[in-house]
Amino acid sequence: MNVGKQSTIRGGTGSSHGLISSEALIPRRTEISTTYTVDSQSDPDVIIGVDTSSGAVAVNLPSAALQTSGRLLVIHDLGNAATNKVGISPDGSDTINGAVDSLPTAYAMEITVDYGAVTLVCDGATAWYAVSST
Repeated sequence: MNVGKQSTIRGGTGSSHGLISSEALIPRRTEISTTYTVDSQSDPDVIIGVDTSSGAVAVNLPSAALQTSGRLLVIHDLGNAATNKVGISPDGSDTINGAVDSLPTAYAMEITVDYGAVTLVCDGATAWYAVSST
């Protein structure tokens, strides 16, 4: 057991007993203000806060084929996307909801609302899907 990590042992029978660790409940959060490439599987980001107060920011997704199917990623604006958008780009020929980048004109997905957010899930092959967005 890691020192400083809170854990609980539950007793009983059936599938609900065992060691529950709060470490699994704390997702990694990164805050960015310039173009950023999301970490791959080795130390994956889960939540990315994007500060667009100084200009538009691009978030580049890792290759879907190198991700575990079901990987979740939350990208959220910290308050200026209506003025400076957050552009989200899939890797290579990967897609987001079937869309590819058509840069320099448009990203596959954009956040253009202040405090907007999107939750993406990866299929582990060639695509990311927005399962929620604001």
